[in-house]
Amino acid sequence: MKSFYRFAFFGILLLASCAKQGYPPGGPVDRTGHVVLEVYPTPGSVNVPHNVKPSLKLSEWIQRNSVENSIFISPEPIDGYRVKVGDKKATIIFNSPLQENRTIVITFGAGISDVNGNQMPASFVLAFATGEQMDSSRVTGYIRNMDTPASTWIWAYPESEFTNPDPRIDRAPFATQPDVSGFFELGFLPRDNYRIFGVVEARRNRLWDVAREAIAFPPEDVQASAVAPPVVSLRMETVDLEPPELRGGEGLHRQGMRLSFTEPVRSDLMEISGQDSLGNRLSIIDITQNPADSNAILLTTGIQREGNVYQLQLNNVQDYAGNRVDSLTIEVTAIPVSDTLGPHLTWTHPAAGAVDVSPETMVKIGFSEPVTMTTLNEAIQVLEGDSIVADGIWLAAGSTIARFKSIESFKGNQTYILNINNALIKDIFGNPSPDSLQQISFSTFNADAAGSLSGQVVDPIPDLKIVAERMSAPAIVKEALVEPDGDYAFEQLLAGYYRLWLYQDSDSDGKLSTGGIDPLRFAESFSISLDSVRVRSRWETEDVQIYWPYPPDWERRVLQKSEGSPETLINN
Repeated sequence: MKSFYRFAFFGILLLASCAKQGYPPGGPVDRTGHVVLEVYPTPGSVNVPHNVKPSLKLSEWIQRNSVENSIFISPEPIDGYRVKVGDKKATIIFNSPLQENRTIVITFGAGISDVNGNQMPASFVLAFATGEQMDSSRVTGYIRNMDTPASTWIWAYPESEFTNPDPRIDRAPFATQPDVSGFFELGFLPRDNYRIFGVVEARRNRLWDVAREAIAFPPEDVQASAVAPPVVSLRMETVDLEPPELRGGEGLHRQGMRLSFTEPVRSDLMEISGQDSLGNRLSIIDITQNPADSNAILLTTGIQREGNVYQLQLNNVQDYAGNRVDSLTIEVTAIPVSDTLGPHLTWTHPAAGAVDVSPETMVKIGFSEPVTMTTLNEAIQVLEGDSIVADGIWLAAGSTIARFKSIESFKGNQTYILNINNALIKDIFGNPSPDSLQQISFSTFNADAAGSLSGQVVDPIPDLKIVAERMSAPAIVKEALVEPDGDYAFEQLLAGYYRLWLYQDSDSDGKLSTGGIDPLRFAESFSISLDSVRVRSRWETEDVQIYWPYPPDWERRVLQKSEGSPETLINN
């Protein structure tokens, strides 16, 4: 009789003392593709012969070249193995007998395809033991920003074997794949502490290729447990490990230079000094990002002497991934002409014509070069409708960026106009903008279409922030501090369904830090609410609880959601 063994994603269901494995949760099996009909040996078997030839039979003919790179065996067989594919069946043949008293976990990855290219709906896990007992510890979790389950792997490194594992050179002994919603379980583990990584494996060699593959760094090491498995939250990101390089430099006018790099750099952290061939110092007045080219910076300097070549020393050159060069040098030839060109308005936030803007939005404007900020309050009015001037002042947010500090939040269901008299906007050398009068409008959403959301975080920790993400257009992402007692509140949220998630802002930089390597930097911890929250117009949605890090019944609820309707799933 043919049997179909389905793997319950969270928990090992015991029947006649044998564990059953199979598909992680992800909704009903997609029977339009191929499904597992038979496996050997029986999942959960113990005292399996050391010369066993495990096999898997599918409902469709198997695409041969999709199999070998989609199989992960833990622990890795000492002398390797080969895979024999015939018709609808794949058989694993070990090159030497399996070790005694070991739990063997074989993951048949979702990348296994039938001859029509249809992949398995989820990975399939087969576990058995060559001894009398099976390892039963587990680690569960969730990964965001993954591509597809077929290309995503979760790797686990036991502390007893790896002091400081490097996924670029160390192959993980244990692995699994997430389901379509991002949930995963590493099951049948020996009891140990583990370091967990998520990797998009393009090369299929069980090593992380920095240049081609995204990775998720763990927030901490965790102890696997059969009774209370830990929950690990991962966020997939591409990683830049290359420091910025200086491409070139040029003079713009007698007090301006432009330096170009291979990538955007932190102008706020950079230190620059300059001198000519005689050792005469060139003063550096301002360093700012070039609004027209994110890979370049603009320098405002003292007056450069005609014909001089200036050597610039750049210290602490750092990109936005944290890669740093201690020192760079470049020579730039002076341009004797004065700056006679005025600034241009290059961007605004909100953008021109934007609709459904939050009344609490911060209005910002950017210019093509450093400007005299003291003229902005005269040059730019924020009009409510056609004539009423909104109360507020323009403040510098950098030498090329200004923000409007409103006395009150903007009104709902209102059109606002930035009335810009460009002739009054001047650069730091006194050159007026060559542009004429300009009007840029945006509209706020109707306050009657908004509501509020508040509640409590259970078991809060310091530096905790909560994020509300609207799950349909227009996309809205708002963030709030979680008070020490766990209270949080959002005002003026456009009605709709929201996903809530938490993160610990340990470095106080206002964003979720995803970690890094060389040396390893753990990611900041985050957690996702399993339920979406509906915000109703003109309604106070109160007492919405969210647990840190996860509710006690997390496993049960994840399994319910994975088997429920698509709208209940958490999307990436």
